[in-house]
Amino acid sequence: MDSRQLRELAKLGAEQELQQMNARTEQILALFPDLTTAAANGQRRTKLKAMARATGRVRESRSWTKEQRAAVSRRMRRYWRERKAAGQ
Repeated sequence: MDSRQLRELAKLGAEQELQQMNARTEQILALFPDLTTAAANGQRRTKLKAMARATGRVRESRSWTKEQRAAVSRRMRRYWRERKAAGQ
């Protein structure tokens, strides 16, 4: 079997998998029709984030302290100073 035939078989398998996924999506939407309107309104992502926060699965990003920002600033200034010196 050459690579062209293998690629064609992979494509057929992917198409079949996609059809199965679409069928499953239709089944789910038939059971929960409000998911369609929520997704259209952008509410689904918000609901999922809220659920994830409630279950503790999402880690909230923390803002940097003044000391952390200053440390990064020092490191970046040194980095660019060294790069500039290496380029001359």
